[in-house]
Amino acid sequence: MNENILPNIAEELAKKVNKVLNLPIINEQQEQVFYEMVILLLLELLINKLGIDIDLNG
Repeated sequence: MNENILPNIAEELAKKVNKVLNLPIINEQQEQVFYEMVILLLLELLINKLGIDIDLNG
């Protein structure tokens, strides 16, 4: 599996979430990073639960 596919998916999903949700206590760039991190963790959990072994740490 392409090692960049999950981070790329997380980035695209985070952009969409960031357009819809606003966290007033942090700026837009921090929101984007936060959403990317959460979505990437969720994607990794989902993929692992499906039995696909993927290492995002290199």
